[in-house]
Amino acid sequence: MRQIHRAGEKLFVDFAEPTLPNTTERRAHVFIDAMGASSYTFACATPAKTMEDWLGGIARALTV
Repeated sequence: MRQIHRAGEKLFVDFAEPTLPNTTERRAHVFIDAMGASSYTFACATPAKTMEDWLGGIARALTV
């Protein structure tokens, strides 16, 4: 179902599952967001799913 969103109205944000292996033995969490009007999508890897990672991902997406 198609939905119409005005510019600046919506930002859809979530962490993707499952985690991804990185160069060390740790796993990376993938942060993804999409702007509602343009469907511009941003993704980045974070070390955990903390509030700091959540807010950092949003800040990075809005400054790119």
